[in-house]
Amino acid sequence: KNMKSKNIAVFGCSWTQGIESEGFDNWVVWLSKLYPQHTFYNFAAAGTAITYHTHLLEQVMQDKMFDIKLFQVTSPGRFSWWKSHTFKEMIYQKYDNYYCMYQDYGKFIDRINTGTILSQKFLKDDHKKHKFGVEYYKRLTDDQIDLDHRVYINYVKDNVDFYFHHRGLYESHVPCVFTELGEKQFYKYVVDDGDHFDKNGNQWEANWINKKLVERNIL
Repeated sequence: KNMKSKNIAVFGCSWTQGIESEGFDNWVVWLSKLYPQHTFYNFAAAGTAITYHTHLLEQVMQDKMFDIKLFQVTSPGRFSWWKSHTFKEMIYQKYDNYYCMYQDYGKFIDRINTGTILSQKFLKDDHKKHKFGVEYYKRLTDDQIDLDHRVYINYVKDNVDFYFHHRGLYESHVPCVFTELGEKQFYKYVVDDGDHFDKNGNQWEANWINKKLVERNIL
């Protein structure tokens, strides 16, 4: 293993951010434990679209401090919008070699997805946003959603060191956790209806990603 210290940027949604629970963790935390000599910056934000992750990626690409970029591709069809901000405003140091997003990142970013449109909490929360969401999804076709997603993946592919899916398999060239594990084992790790992983699943994922990075001489 290369001992020289590297700064590693990671992008994604809640599958990479992890979910708030008693034993809060995610695969990036586990990967950071395997590489105490490297520093991990987890820019994952729950519910956000690939558009937003690409926006952060572009900021990171312009900043010369990062050596490695890892990108978890989120679900298609999400819509995010944001106020102007820099990635440095968004993150804090949580562990020795691990940084992640502040919990209040919602003051910069807003989002809708097909899930939030169906949510009762969301309905009571923000009528305007809900109305916009319903109208937005009414007009979108699956073909358009798919095309939009593929275009972003193709852009990401050329600008990161490793990219992968958690659940869906949209493109055969994208490594996928679900495909790798198989349905039965995948759902053994799942803790909720959003297909988020428990500690064992996150640890497995970190080891799987590590293997891919070592094979490609990235780590």
